[in-house]
Amino acid sequence: MPAAGVTGRAWAVAVASAITAVPGTAFASPAVAVTWDGPCDASDRVVAGVNRMVGPREGAPLSAQLRVRSTARGFSVELRTDQQGEIGTRRFDAPTCDKLAEATVLILVVLFAPVETAESVASALEGEGASRPAATTAAAPPPRQDARDALVRGPHWSFVFGPRVGAGLGVLPAPSLFASVEAGVARGRFRLAAAGTAWPERNTTGDREGVGAIALRDAGLRACFQTTSRAPHLDGCLVAEAGAFAGHGVGIAHPKSSSPFWAAAGPGIALRTEGVLASSLSLDTPIALARPSFQVGGIGEVFKPAVVSVRVAVSVDLDVP
Repeated sequence: MPAAGVTGRAWAVAVASAITAVPGTAFASPAVAVTWDGPCDASDRVVAGVNRMVGPREGAPLSAQLRVRSTARGFSVELRTDQQGEIGTRRFDAPTCDKLAEATVLILVVLFAPVETAESVASALEGEGASRPAATTAAAPPPRQDARDALVRGPHWSFVFGPRVGAGLGVLPAPSLFASVEAGVARGRFRLAAAGTAWPERNTTGDREGVGAIALRDAGLRACFQTTSRAPHLDGCLVAEAGAFAGHGVGIAHPKSSSPFWAAAGPGIALRTEGVLASSLSLDTPIALARPSFQVGGIGEVFKPAVVSVRVAVSVDLDVP
């Protein structure tokens, strides 16, 4: 355990030095057992670094499972720990393999350390450089959760942009394709995007076929929250949109045009891959908030949008940090 008076910056330097030493050093009672899933495998360096910092331990080693994925910013990490039955999960980003290893060692070392040590290491990483005395090694309480989580900065905001195409039922007189362009932001599990969508003109069908043609242009927002940790991710979404129909008569003596208002909102789900260029498959079921009725003189109503419409779409997003 660290001696009293060690500064936060000294701790950060000590950790960096510990993991850059030869990783093949053997320890009779390793303090941590690491399982690594993904690129940039630094499990040996992490084990050696933690052992050098905390020394031999009694009992079962702390179990650490890392899931690492490449992103536009470097690496996205999910760290799951099991310390004598106490389960914890932390997520963070790292720009390089070396920073990933250093951050992992810092988090694991603090699990063995008192509260003041956690706070000093967090200060060092945040550039405060303030010297704080570490607590003694006597039976100290475990580090506070907020001190542990402060060790590594959370996910960054990123910009997402890309096309989206699909098919819908219930919006126009017949099943129709649509195309849109989305732009928005993402941070961690949350994504928010705005989109402009064009629905091509469709003729009315059934007994009144050929008397009207209707198209739709709308704009909307789509907010999604990632519910799973492994790719492909399952997102729960809320969608809202508003726009205007463009309708006109066809094959009648005195055709007229109209542009009534349209609005809808409702739930959706999406299955999404991860990476700089990510794709998704979505299913939305918005509920109409404004349902205009299209009528032709002498005939009556020729079309009215369904209360609930269904859309299936595929999109490709470019994730720019």
